[in-house]
Order: sequence, then C-alpha cells, then structure tokens
Amino acid sequence: MILDGPIVPMLAWLSAPNIVVVMLQTTVSIAEAWYVGHLGTTALAAVALVFPLQALMQMMSAGAMGGGISSAVGRALGGER
Repeated sequence: MILDGPIVPMLAWLSAPNIVVVMLQTTVSIAEAWYVGHLGTTALAAVALVFPLQALMQMMSAGAMGGGISSAVGRALGGER
C-alpha cells in the first residue's frame, strides 16, 4: 500500500501514467505544429496565438482534477479505508 512500502518506488508507480500522458501530449503538439506549418505561416501564427489560452484551460482542468483526486485519496487514507 502507499503508506507501508518505500516512497520512491511508490512515487514512480503513481507518476508513470502522468509521465506517459505528458509525453503523448507533447508528441501530439509537435505533430500538430508540423502539420499546421505545412498549411502556411498564417495558420501557424493563428495556432501560436491561441496556444496560451488552450494551455491555460488545459492546466486549470488538470489542476482541478488532480486536486479532487488528491483530496479523495487523502480522505481515504485518513479514514484508513
């Protein structure tokens, strides 16, 4: 369980899905930039203009989801379930 074993392997086990998702998101972003780059500089500039807003929305939703999950895990561990 989380509280009984060594910390570093448990952190690696719990962080592995997040690492995979970040790598996939980065790969998709690079592929999208490459594709839009072939459409022309105007299209690439439009994507670059919208990117900060898209990144903000993505991080806000990820933070909300992560906060909710952390809260649920903390309550479960505190209640010794």
